[in-house]
Amino acid sequence: MRPARQIRVLHVLDGLGFGRAERLVVRMTELADRNLLANEVAYIRAWQTLLLPELVELDVPTHVLAHRHGLLDPRWPFRLRSLAKQFDIVHLHTPKLAAASRPILRTIRRGPIVVSTEHELWSSYSRYVRVVNGLTMWLDRKRWAVSREVVDSMWERCQKRTEVIWSGIPVAEVHARREERTTVREHHRWADDDIVVAVVAHEGSVEEHVALFEAAAEATVFEPRLRFVSVGDGDVSEELRDILEEHRLGPRFQVVGFADDPVSVLAGVDAALVRVRPDHEPTTLCEAMALGLPVLVTNADRRARVVAHGVDGVYVGSDARALTEAFVRIAQAPTECARLGRAAAVRARDFDMGRMSHDIDARYRLLMVG
Repeated sequence: MRPARQIRVLHVLDGLGFGRAERLVVRMTELADRNLLANEVAYIRAWQTLLLPELVELDVPTHVLAHRHGLLDPRWPFRLRSLAKQFDIVHLHTPKLAAASRPILRTIRRGPIVVSTEHELWSSYSRYVRVVNGLTMWLDRKRWAVSREVVDSMWERCQKRTEVIWSGIPVAEVHARREERTTVREHHRWADDDIVVAVVAHEGSVEEHVALFEAAAEATVFEPRLRFVSVGDGDVSEELRDILEEHRLGPRFQVVGFADDPVSVLAGVDAALVRVRPDHEPTTLCEAMALGLPVLVTNADRRARVVAHGVDGVYVGSDARALTEAFVRIAQAPTECARLGRAAAVRARDFDMGRMSHDIDARYRLLMVG
């Protein structure tokens, strides 16, 4: 049943920087059914405005609740309370602000429905934030989390009423970027017959990096066409660079480091090794799959819901021997790799951000009619 009028939703954030929650809210407002929803955004940190131009372009109204002092500004609670009266749903996205906002919003007679989303592992918060967030959660009508790992990190009593809604990726947009393959390969000086493996988000111990470098060096002995590019690590330490040099891989192992847009590298490779961190969504894994790449996944037990071993990806150990065998297999089994890549592209559709947006829209509607 569709409401007779638009549902007015106010998203409340700390600021409009490039954080995960902020970017998700921008995408939610972009993909929302505007016949159903009227989204607006309120934020505390007036100086964080990096995403403000995108919201302006989307014609999404924004409201600054505080100016110079953020949460220490004594006027922001009154501004939030006054503003919230105009909305049907208030969606809280950051824990400290959510903890402070919930009691304020509940003082409004016949006030808005209050919901919240947990975007980060609780271990990343201070003890104070965990306590105030956990103690006020009972004031939410509904609570969501972006991954199962986030739910598992919460207090046990808070887990019971928390549902998972993963944010997803824009699958069609990523898939279309396969056309960048030639440009990317020319930029990195990869030959047409080079078989390039991207090593994605391989943050880990020195021992894990050593195993990776050993595997790359050994694999190139069997298959000289193999090349490697590491993306997503940030700055590689001098110690690791010295170890990499000891393996004499030279230009066969490039270190791109942190990339705001990993697809700008992935679009030119032939396969991807993804080490999925337990405290992050598998965004880059899904981007690699949407590009139609065969993916090798370490830490696979944590992400079995994304990749089905042997169907649309391959689980692989993080030791040197397992990695070497996997790299050589990529070079020597093009038919199998093509099959895995096609299946991966199909599987990626299940993690489309449009589905997430439709899911959120439907949940808002149920809250209104329920």
